[in-house]
Amino acid sequence: MLNKILNSRWFAQRHVDAWLPWLFLMMALPVTFLIWKNEKQNAYIEQQIRFEYHAKEATGLIKRHLLEYEHMLEGMQSFFRASVFVDQHEFDDYVNALLQPKRLLGLHSLAYAKYIDSTRPATYTSLGTDWFALTQRMQPKQDRSFYAPIIYAAPNASLLIASVESNRLLDVLAEAPIRQAFQHSADSNKVLVSPVMQSIQGGNVNDSFLMQLPIYQNNTINNNATSRRERIDGWVLAIIKNELFFTEAFGSADKDLLKYSVYDISANHHDKPSYQTYNTQTQGRRSPAMFANRYEVEYLGYVWELRAESLPKFEQYVDYKRANYIGMLGLLISFSLSGVLYLLVARTRATDTIHKVSNQLSASEQRWQFALEGAGDGVWDWDIKTNKVVFSKRWKAMLGYEDFEVGEEVDEWKKRVHPEDYVNVMQAVEATLNGFNTVYSNEHRVQCKDGSWKWILDRGMVVSRDAEGMPERMVGTHADISSLKKSEEAIWQHANFDSLTGLPNRRMFYGRLDQEIQKAKRSGLKVALIFLDLDGFKEVNDTLGHDQGDVLLKLTAARLVECMRGSDSVARLGGDEFVLMIGDVGHTDLNHVEAVAQKVLNVFTEPFQLAFNTAYVSASLGIAIYPDDASSIEDLMKSVDQAMYASKQKGGRCFTYFTARMQQVAQNRMQLSNDLRSAIPQNQLYVEYQPIVELKTGRVHKAEALLRWMHPTRGYISPAEFIPIAENTRLIQDIGNWVFQEAFKQVLHWRRVLETNFQVSVNKSPIQFSYEDEKAHGWLEPLSQQPGSGQAIVVEITEGLLLDASSEVIQRLKAFQDMGMQVALDDFGTGYSSLSYLKKFEIDYLKIDRSFVANLSEGSDDLILCEAIIMMAHRLGMKVIAEGIETVQQKTLLIRAGCDYGQGFFFAKSLSPQDLEAYVLLHNQVVMA
Repeated sequence: MLNKILNSRWFAQRHVDAWLPWLFLMMALPVTFLIWKNEKQNAYIEQQIRFEYHAKEATGLIKRHLLEYEHMLEGMQSFFRASVFVDQHEFDDYVNALLQPKRLLGLHSLAYAKYIDSTRPATYTSLGTDWFALTQRMQPKQDRSFYAPIIYAAPNASLLIASVESNRLLDVLAEAPIRQAFQHSADSNKVLVSPVMQSIQGGNVNDSFLMQLPIYQNNTINNNATSRRERIDGWVLAIIKNELFFTEAFGSADKDLLKYSVYDISANHHDKPSYQTYNTQTQGRRSPAMFANRYEVEYLGYVWELRAESLPKFEQYVDYKRANYIGMLGLLISFSLSGVLYLLVARTRATDTIHKVSNQLSASEQRWQFALEGAGDGVWDWDIKTNKVVFSKRWKAMLGYEDFEVGEEVDEWKKRVHPEDYVNVMQAVEATLNGFNTVYSNEHRVQCKDGSWKWILDRGMVVSRDAEGMPERMVGTHADISSLKKSEEAIWQHANFDSLTGLPNRRMFYGRLDQEIQKAKRSGLKVALIFLDLDGFKEVNDTLGHDQGDVLLKLTAARLVECMRGSDSVARLGGDEFVLMIGDVGHTDLNHVEAVAQKVLNVFTEPFQLAFNTAYVSASLGIAIYPDDASSIEDLMKSVDQAMYASKQKGGRCFTYFTARMQQVAQNRMQLSNDLRSAIPQNQLYVEYQPIVELKTGRVHKAEALLRWMHPTRGYISPAEFIPIAENTRLIQDIGNWVFQEAFKQVLHWRRVLETNFQVSVNKSPIQFSYEDEKAHGWLEPLSQQPGSGQAIVVEITEGLLLDASSEVIQRLKAFQDMGMQVALDDFGTGYSSLSYLKKFEIDYLKIDRSFVANLSEGSDDLILCEAIIMMAHRLGMKVIAEGIETVQQKTLLIRAGCDYGQGFFFAKSLSPQDLEAYVLLHNQVVMA
């Protein structure tokens, strides 16, 4: 056609053929230039797309790395929830175990900040000090009613928790912006990111940021923000150093192609970068980068700005060769129409190529987004139209398959889902396909090649829909969480079951008891508790060792389980305390409860066969009924404990029902215990002295110190009532030391004004011997300051102390004797009297108990016993003191039997120090006369 036009007469007549080539050239050259310029622009755009891809990949790396820290804090929150109390050692062990497989380079420290509030003493009493002492240690010092000091930190605790010498606590709520972030985290129960405190800035944590997650009291989480704030117990936090964090985050990024700079926008660091990559290509460069852009990286409310610039190496990849080729080719073929057509075809082909590359980059970005979120685990890509699924090699290897062993049909995945999980999984997938859920996420079991089952976290999302909204493509990841599931199971077992016996522990028992109580409220039935404490367990534990004690506890648990129905529960609360719960108790079924209690008592009649020994123990049982005896779990446990204590008071081997009288006795005992704590500082306690008379001569040069208590409202309280309370609460330590100090000062005075050999006897209970720290609270220090003064004191001990004497007790008793003190064995004959310990220990005096003296008469058995004791003591080199002498006959018979000393109402009651001094002076004068 073109040849016909060019050869036509019209062109020939007008000489068009002369200028037509130039005209065509003038038309073709601009066209060629425009095409060349357009192709050059396309090459630039293509490289710019690659630049955007690399930059967005870098933002994804940052978010992925932040997600690892978020998961770490969530794991620490689960650890705190699963524990009743976490101490420093447990915290350090957990952090070391957490960081052992993979130490995050940017992590400076994991820490726990304890929330304390002056209006809520329970928030700080566990720290072992008062509010004023805590505020004095707080850094920086601020006058507030609440703080959050860091009490645990690892592995780099030196910058966060001051040493013992500095005695400081670092308050994370000192700065208002950070305080608001922590409070918002507590209100929302979410991980939040915030700048680091200025009080930490300086050491090795410059340019850092924090991630924090709240911990709530009693491991409870409420949906109400106010309730959450009221129950906040503290925060677990990660202190992350910017430089190392971003160095690690950009570890897989190609830093030879792009230069990255990160600015902390939330910390108002707009001008100074928190991190930037270093490359020698930027040294001495003056021209601006060919590609540059800024990207906002927002994570958990915290914002960084990523600034990316291309480096010369990246810019070298801008391919202008094709544009130049097209330009040259356009010049060569501008003289022909075929060249123009070729350029048009090349233009179309180049445009299609650009669109294809753009689509491929978009699909790659979507896949990598989920690959990053899946922490590099198996990836799947489901083409919904063809019902074909592409599984990555990692996906197949996770289940033990080779690359060629799994087809592309969607049934290859469905048939491996555990039957118990299948319906739930399909429902979650359908909800995502139908648009009800944006992200598909499900935990389920998948069968491996060897037939075993693996727990999988399956996550995905629909990435493509048609014009009508129907799903076309869905991509996602598989993450192996089998180890996590095993850890969760182990944590649950540890949190809910006793590791020794396998029985439910206190936490699980309280949960079951609450369920039974709620059930009883609905049904109108009752719940019975049987609280059990072993009689004689301490002796087995101390004599045979803790290992054999543990064996005994296991055997006890097995016997108790045999006593119960399958619907009832047995739990170990701790030590040798067990509790049995019987549910669905009708109003006429209390006989069944009593039958169970008797059955429990019966199983303890048989001995326990340990490794090499046979142990005999019994049990003291208390019974309480809900709702008859209490309306809450706390009150019910108090009631059943009081009932058990009543069985103990009866001598054990029995069961006792709770009564209202027990509550009154317990309240009275508690009130008396509270009053006893203030008795010494309020001068309510005082010491009286009962003279000890030398029976042969009638002279008095000994006395026994006796403790008395004059209560400001109740008046005189018998020692028999308050001494057991003092021993149970360990107040006997302070009280006993105070009595000794009073008696020691008094006897030194009497040695100056009465007789130089005057002695005072002071009682010392086994509990004082067992728990006393002689270096801090003992009797030895004042004795050492007065050389020879030990001869003025006689320490009175009981037979029980010698029977169960440990090496520490023996050493302490020997130390007393080395200081010159004499030892008297009190209440001889009433306990486990044995001649073996009389030979083993150096005893100076035997004190015959008043129960033998009370019924002394001519020819009586008590007289025979007294004579035998006196004769035995004298043969062993000991002297004898008879207690409770009240008649002339008793005195006469004891003198005739050879008794050395006596005390009792016949001579005098206990006297004040002044009255005793007057009594001794007068009495000894009368005797001498």
